[in-house]
Amino acid sequence: MSKKSSPSVLNKAFRDTPIVWNGITFSPFSLETQLIVIDAGLTFLYDPSAKLTTAEQLQQMTEFLYIHGTDPDLVPFKSDDPTAYQTAVRHFARKIPMTGLVGLRSVVERIVAGITEATVDVQEKPGSGNKETAPGN
Repeated sequence: MSKKSSPSVLNKAFRDTPIVWNGITFSPFSLETQLIVIDAGLTFLYDPSAKLTTAEQLQQMTEFLYIHGTDPDLVPFKSDDPTAYQTAVRHFARKIPMTGLVGLRSVVERIVAGITEATVDVQEKPGSGNKETAPGN
């Protein structure tokens, strides 16, 4: 099944039916939030084979929710200022009571599903790979 590239998919995933959890409305996934997620090293999104401890999983999911549950203009890049980033994540985490953790994984899974649905796979142009195996003219 091919992935959809239409902006309407993201609209449906986030704007038409906003994801609200524990009083937090999550923003749509954008190129900016994608860059912040990569910068933060949230491997649970990109490397399903990564072996994370329970604490690492919880930390990464909290960071992911922080990135999407905060105005993107207020989210610092981790690589620019790791201390400011971790402080901001901790302040965000204070809003989440332990009883709120019950639905945490399902919220993350819903956001990730919306992102996956709207992601476009970039295919390599035929013949643009290894010149030794590329067909001749």
